[in-house]
Amino acid sequence: MKNGEILHKSENISKKESSSKELLNIKDIYEFAKTVNIDDVREVIQRQIDYNSAIAEEEIKNDWGEAVGKTSLEIGDESIRTKAIAYAAAGSYARMNGCALPVVINSGSGNQGIACTMPVCVYAREMGLDNDKLIRAMVLTDLIAVNQKNI
Repeated sequence: MKNGEILHKSENISKKESSSKELLNIKDIYEFAKTVNIDDVREVIQRQIDYNSAIAEEEIKNDWGEAVGKTSLEIGDESIRTKAIAYAAAGSYARMNGCALPVVINSGSGNQGIACTMPVCVYAREMGLDNDKLIRAMVLTDLIAVNQKNI
């Protein structure tokens, strides 16, 4: 609904009287990530990718605090694993050391939002995945993180 106007109505949605833990499970999260209309989530997920990647890149290019991300790339190997860890650390360290770039949070935490975003973005980039696959992977990652936080 937007401005009082119904934009989409589905006949197959059933309302359950149960806790959010029962409604948010890995099987349904995975199915949702595979089938969600990508245009319904593109704007918010792309913002997450753009903002959280920008702060990670900022730490890689400039020294923020201990420059953990930048240093990890310099002394680590060239594996996707090392890059994923380095970029997640980079965004968090830049943020914790005063970088004013915005981030998109997950479950109330900016660092958790970065930790959810950067490994998936690094993997997608390294594997040459298209943006739609990245967005679906981010939907999966975000919802699994919410699920884990609520357990």
